[in-house]
Amino acid sequence: MPITVSWETDQKSTLIFAYEGQWELADFYRVTEDGNALMDQVAYPVNMILDVRHSKVIPNGFMNAINNTSRKLHPNTGTMAMVGINAFARAFIGMYQKVYPTKASQKTIHFAASYDDAHAIFERLNIVKQHA
Repeated sequence: MPITVSWETDQKSTLIFAYEGQWELADFYRVTEDGNALMDQVAYPVNMILDVRHSKVIPNGFMNAINNTSRKLHPNTGTMAMVGINAFARAFIGMYQKVYPTKASQKTIHFAASYDDAHAIFERLNIVKQHA
């Protein structure tokens, strides 16, 4: 399968969405539903690592797909970090967040160079939330 989702550990605090090779929007929608089913298993926020290090090309219509799914995020959706995104895609997402600030502010996608960096983001933001 071009995109898979699984718990990172048995603690069920982080989901890993691994994008491999060429994938289509149908794969994205399927794995989003699979991730929602996993989040249904818990009653607390779940962080997500979107690992695109081995993804080839973003399919046409992907930003619309993001827009559609961001309107109906699972209630347990925590912080999201994208690992391995190239500079072009990062700029594209940044542009989307500027053009659609209301939609983008619903859940910000953070960028990380590695899983360790993603976990550092989760930890930092969790500390901020606890002190807010």
